[in-house]
Amino acid sequence: LPALWKGSLPPLVGVGAAVSIQFGVNEKTKQFARKLTGKKKLDTSHLFGCGVIAGMANSLISIPVEHTRIRMQIEGNKAATTGSYVKNILKSYGLTGLYKGAIPTLWRESLAMGIYFSMYEWITSRMLKTEFRTSLSVPEIAMAGGLSGIALWFATFPIDIIKTKIQTDSFQNPVYKGMFDCLSKTMKNNGLRGLYR
Repeated sequence: LPALWKGSLPPLVGVGAAVSIQFGVNEKTKQFARKLTGKKKLDTSHLFGCGVIAGMANSLISIPVEHTRIRMQIEGNKAATTGSYVKNILKSYGLTGLYKGAIPTLWRESLAMGIYFSMYEWITSRMLKTEFRTSLSVPEIAMAGGLSGIALWFATFPIDIIKTKIQTDSFQNPVYKGMFDCLSKTMKNNGLRGLYR
């Protein structure tokens, strides 16, 4: 049973900080966009841009957290504790080793948060009975969040596949030269279906 929870500590520790960053940066960016545009209600493109910036900020934490989690999960019992595992990566490969897969993670987080926050605002704005969000019920808010999450993953799952393949690739003898090489090899071997496995 413990094997099913292997690698869960990094996201449990990092997720609070990552979510705090993405929501905090998103709100601050929206405030800045309102001042810049003079609009009280931002349009979908502005909301998407604010989400993208929030995703980029979130990536600072999510890259090493995701990398550590994924490696610990695939190594199973061979993997040490999270702290010693991170130390070993840093000792052997430096900070670049810990941030392996940074580019596809940055792409995924940016696109994901742009889609999530703009979709959530778009959906809730169409549900509003008055101009106040308090008019929405808990099930309506949950549905808006759920639909936004589905849109997020449908759009970003292929990038997540690429990110995971790069982050689990060998340090010494990597199969992939980068994000586009990984995409090309995945498409060649498995077609479009390989991006949604």
